[in-house]
Amino acid sequence: MSNGEGSQSGQAAALAAAPPVPAVQGPPESVLSEVPRGKDTRKHPIQYSHFYPPPPMSTKYVTSSYIKTDQQTIAGREAANGARVTWAARKRKAGSVEDGDSDEEGAESDKSLAARTIIIHPGSTHIRVGLATDVGPVQWPNVLARRTEKVGSPSKSPKASSPDGPQNGTSGVVQQGEDEEMEGTVEGEAKKADPLEARIGLLRADLRSIMRNMKLRGVSNGKGLAASYNAQVQPEKVPSHNDFGDEWTPEKPTTSRDVELGERALRIPSLSPSPGKEAEVQAKQAGRPWKLYRPFRAGKLNYASYIDDFGSAAERVLLNDTQAIFEGIISSPREDLSAPGKSVEGMGQTLYGLGIPRKQYSAHSVILLVPDLFPKYDLRALTQLLLVDMGFSQIIVQQESTAATYGAGMSSACVIHAGGERISISCVDEGLLLQETRMHLDYGGEDVTHFLHQLLTRANFGYKDCSPALRVADTLVLEDLKKQIITLDASQIGLFIFNFYLRLPSVATKKWEVRVYDEAILAPMSFFGLGVRVLDFAKKDDERKAEAEWGQKDDEDLDDGSERRYAITSAMNSSVRHLIPQAAPTPAPTAPTATNGGEEAVDGATPSRETNGSAPPAGASSMTLTASNDGQQKAPTPARSTPVPPPLSFFDIRKASSQLPLDVALYHSLLASTNAGGTLATGEERMKKLASNVLVVGGSARIPGLDSVIEARLIPHLEAHAASKAEATSAAMAANATAIGGATAPAPSAPASSTVISPSVIPPPRDLDPTLLAWKGMAVLPRLESANDMWVTRNEWDALGWKGVRDKALYL
Repeated sequence: MSNGEGSQSGQAAALAAAPPVPAVQGPPESVLSEVPRGKDTRKHPIQYSHFYPPPPMSTKYVTSSYIKTDQQTIAGREAANGARVTWAARKRKAGSVEDGDSDEEGAESDKSLAARTIIIHPGSTHIRVGLATDVGPVQWPNVLARRTEKVGSPSKSPKASSPDGPQNGTSGVVQQGEDEEMEGTVEGEAKKADPLEARIGLLRADLRSIMRNMKLRGVSNGKGLAASYNAQVQPEKVPSHNDFGDEWTPEKPTTSRDVELGERALRIPSLSPSPGKEAEVQAKQAGRPWKLYRPFRAGKLNYASYIDDFGSAAERVLLNDTQAIFEGIISSPREDLSAPGKSVEGMGQTLYGLGIPRKQYSAHSVILLVPDLFPKYDLRALTQLLLVDMGFSQIIVQQESTAATYGAGMSSACVIHAGGERISISCVDEGLLLQETRMHLDYGGEDVTHFLHQLLTRANFGYKDCSPALRVADTLVLEDLKKQIITLDASQIGLFIFNFYLRLPSVATKKWEVRVYDEAILAPMSFFGLGVRVLDFAKKDDERKAEAEWGQKDDEDLDDGSERRYAITSAMNSSVRHLIPQAAPTPAPTAPTATNGGEEAVDGATPSRETNGSAPPAGASSMTLTASNDGQQKAPTPARSTPVPPPLSFFDIRKASSQLPLDVALYHSLLASTNAGGTLATGEERMKKLASNVLVVGGSARIPGLDSVIEARLIPHLEAHAASKAEATSAAMAANATAIGGATAPAPSAPASSTVISPSVIPPPRDLDPTLLAWKGMAVLPRLESANDMWVTRNEWDALGWKGVRDKALYL
């Protein structure tokens, strides 16, 4: 062993023999965690990533114009590409054409665009479709019949009696299941309990007052004379050689389709069974293999008719039926007016349309007319249907009131659209619809037909088996009678006889007569004043509730801002302001609660307060719950204040405002126009201008005397508005005089005649049909240069969706 190795071993032995050195005890970890640490300034030699984020650039050196101009948007690029393609086509076509013909080429281009533009105006009862270059649209009943194995059970089928009410003439109520010997007593008791009879009496009293003011005299006992004549009427059979008859649609599966449209759907024999015993008619209805559907109802898509039959698939089936009607009226062959074709006997009525095949849809554009108040969700679904499912190139969505002013050649007007199932009111100022003036009334021409049937039934209507719920033919008969009978001209009241023909399948045509007196004017009076009370809103409320319950489902599509219900406007709020419950006054916390007998409240009790200013539920009596110090509720004590109204969250503004009389809704729509911007004086001038330009369109606008009645009913509202305005002005002057120095203000004077607005209803120009006025107005739009900014192309819809429509439509 060497010396080095020996020394190392000796050191190791010495270290092992030495006592162990005690370890240094540092502070506990808890103490170290509380000691503040300085900023770590060490540089890390290794980078965590090879990505180097650049620093922000100074904005003064940025010169990009990306998305800063309209030309950078999708719509701008589409328009630029379209203009470039059009210019290249014109240049190629010009060839040897001189420069002076450029204007003619532009006119030809605009004409070709109009020739390829289809205008679709769907209504509650009819749909009108046509090219912008056509003289008039093609009109179909907006109805579809679908073949089903079983449409319903006998328990759900309507009764043989008319749903409109009575059938026994003077009795007023149809009694079922009673013995014949007790029938007279039961009828007399039902007549006394019939609330509709009392409301009709109020209408007749209002009519007598109007006739006295007009110095008109009615026929003595005219009501009784008409009823006695109708009780003796017998039908007259029309020989087959004198009757052109109706073409009924075949029902056999081998000769018919599973879906029938328009007039063919209304002429299905099983939907109009012959009159017979009640049980037989109900059995026929329960077992018939067809059911009618109306895709549109009351100015919106009709989900209620599809929910019971199709459940969660109701929306898809509804859109499929809508597409079937659109394609049917667009693709059906055109009618040759020079050589009209004859329908094949036994094959049903021939339907005529525009004659555009499905493969040419991509070369055509569409203008869709929608009501002023239309749910955004339905608008989104129809746009998707027309651009994607049907394949049209581009679309414009326009409101009816704006289109009606175009058709009438007016820049400003208050438009009343009186349709079959709803009435809408809107004000258009300088071509722009004032959104807050829109009103929606939940009644229309079909409600007048319904009420007319009730009046005729009480006047011993000869056709006792008339039941629109069981037979489509009876509905058509009542519609024909309504066109002949009703009027709002009080000078035309008298005893008149009208004829109508009843055509049923496999039965000889019968000619009936009916004599009417004041029924002709009482039916359309349901639009005004007390007449609204005779309308039945219960069924419509049930349909609205069914749609609301069905629509309360998780739907991701609603995140884009589209809604299933139409908006609530300022005109609606002001029209029902007197009905909106107000918060009850909160009593002072220190004051004891006294009872009616003057006794103090329970010891230790304090007056209850409504949290967040809410009121107790509807139906709550004027009681105040008091609580003692131990938190136990004592017996309620009646309060001295009025009954507490229901909370605002339970008040349905849409429902309340939709049941107002027409004249009241029109006044509040005009009143809302004063708050559409500008000063108070500007608003009053706008209101005066709109009230003097009232335009009535729609099917119910053809009622004789409607314009004069609207003017007469609107004048008292405008006079009251002028009086209240004069009173407010006088009060303001008195307040200012008092503030200045206590001077005596002049006494308030009656409003001058120049300040009272005189309303005026403008008739449609050139004797145009009021139902076609909106459609004719949109026929001009494709020829205008401003329409280029309103088109929504298919590429824009694919890229932007609902946002593309919202950016192009001013009212969304």
